[in-house]
Amino acid sequence: MPGDYLEVQQIRESLSRRSDISRSGFNILQNICRLVDEVDYKQDYQELILRALEHRTDFGSASSLLDALVRKVGLFPYLNPRELGTADEIALELHRPANMRDDVVFHEPQARVYRALLEGRSVVLSAPTSFGKSLITDAVIASNKFKNVLIVVPTIALIDETRRRLSARFGRRFKIITHASQELSNKNIFVLTQERVLERDVIDSVEFVVIDEFYKLSPGRDADDRCARLNDVFYRVLKFRKQFYLLGPNIQGIPQGVRRELRCQEFYEDYKTVVSEIHDVNPGAEPLETLTGLCARLKDPTIIFCSSPQSAAKVAKALLPIMPPANHLAIGAADWVAQNYHPDWHFVLGLRRGIGIHHGRIPRALAHYVVTAFNSDVLQFLICTSTLIEGVNTKAKNVIIFDDKINKKNIDFFTFNNIKGRSGRMGRHFIGHVYLFYPPPINLTTQNQVFSFK
Repeated sequence: MPGDYLEVQQIRESLSRRSDISRSGFNILQNICRLVDEVDYKQDYQELILRALEHRTDFGSASSLLDALVRKVGLFPYLNPRELGTADEIALELHRPANMRDDVVFHEPQARVYRALLEGRSVVLSAPTSFGKSLITDAVIASNKFKNVLIVVPTIALIDETRRRLSARFGRRFKIITHASQELSNKNIFVLTQERVLERDVIDSVEFVVIDEFYKLSPGRDADDRCARLNDVFYRVLKFRKQFYLLGPNIQGIPQGVRRELRCQEFYEDYKTVVSEIHDVNPGAEPLETLTGLCARLKDPTIIFCSSPQSAAKVAKALLPIMPPANHLAIGAADWVAQNYHPDWHFVLGLRRGIGIHHGRIPRALAHYVVTAFNSDVLQFLICTSTLIEGVNTKAKNVIIFDDKINKKNIDFFTFNNIKGRSGRMGRHFIGHVYLFYPPPINLTTQNQVFSFK
């Protein structure tokens, strides 16, 4: 009813019913305005604003009030510049990075990090997957402040993914260096794993260093020596006093002694640009049957996380009978893969049903294709292992966490949040859905220790 006083849960329920929005949209937004003025916990009312954006057209004439709320919380990418007054248009322009496409606009915390980097400060940023951390990297490169930039990524697969992104945006201005044998140009972007950084020894020649997924600096996270090598790289970054940008999710703090040594600005953001709704699934006696039943009901782009390539293959084969034939683009790709690999390979059969498969045993070109096809709505389902979780951008409405292990080891809280964060995508899906076949892991730490110096 118009004029009703609504609590957070009541507003959330009303925003799930289009009939309530059409009938009482102004009252719903009025209650969100009250929360913005009264409630200290920003995540509550920002979540409600994002839920309202999912149904923007249903608010009718009250949508102008929704736009005012969007501006209030700094979600500038969700505003239409043609519908803003002069003051709001100026505020939006202040959040537009230089030398980028006209449609690139930062939300408020993004802009703060970007300005700190342009002012020459080193930055540690911990923020959710949908925050847009990599876009800040691109904007700093676009500023032309640096001639030589080093981006350290954890895997070779991410070298390829990052190279493609940067080549499309900066290929005419910078040379993208991914191998030790490549000749340098006047302006270079090095995209290397920690091993290749040490092999090429480029740190002295770059002005700006980006370390992606910097939580891998934490001792004991990996069984091999990649952590030690990454720490060696970062030690050299500090030794040569290079400006750095460390980005990753879910870090709650840096040990006090390390903080003094880093001399950087820290940003620990819990700023949400999408909403993730959690759904607990009872797997029952036959988890694959439960999974296929769930997938039959889902209509939007969906990622299914599996523990291993073997598990991914089982899931793909279980889904084949329930999926209709894919569109002509996926069929064409399946025909090519069938001719060049094997017509009965489950990867081929999956493409014919709108299913992509991504793990470490898939040839890199095919893995890249299925991500691109998924993001372009050519494929509805993307079955993956942990190879897709770190750093590869996807546009999934739904994420199904089917297994709770990675290569027989339990998923930790850190990795779980990374997987969960794949649901929803800024500018594409305001509300993402996460389906859990197992209880989430418990966060046992209050502060993630992420550095170990020699």
